[in-house]
Amino acid sequence: MDGNIVLPLDADFDFVESASFGQCNGAVLDVPDIGTDAGPGGLRCNVNEISVDIELLTDNFGIETGLSIVDSNGISFLQVNPFDFLESNTAYDAFLCLPFNRCYTFTITDTYVTLMKVQ
Repeated sequence: MDGNIVLPLDADFDFVESASFGQCNGAVLDVPDIGTDAGPGGLRCNVNEISVDIELLTDNFGIETGLSIVDSNGISFLQVNPFDFLESNTAYDAFLCLPFNRCYTFTITDTYVTLMKVQ
């Protein structure tokens, strides 16, 4: 999130892992400037939005992988359920612009606990 790693790239995961980011627990973030981060094709977030770039490499059982981003009000900004469509051993990249001034929870799941690794 804006250059900060929410979950380490070399982290080993069990069934479910979550991390919060954004304006959580009284954290004060600087208001982002427009165009500070560019996504695919030069996509840039607007003023008062934060950029989130998710890079995921699925394991041998990609279909078991799920991930989500939900804010503290329960509003979902990203939802990929296990058995939806993720292919095995495939790299995925998602670039999102999310409203500033909110706390978000990123959750990643591995349905059958094959010790997924994000790289």
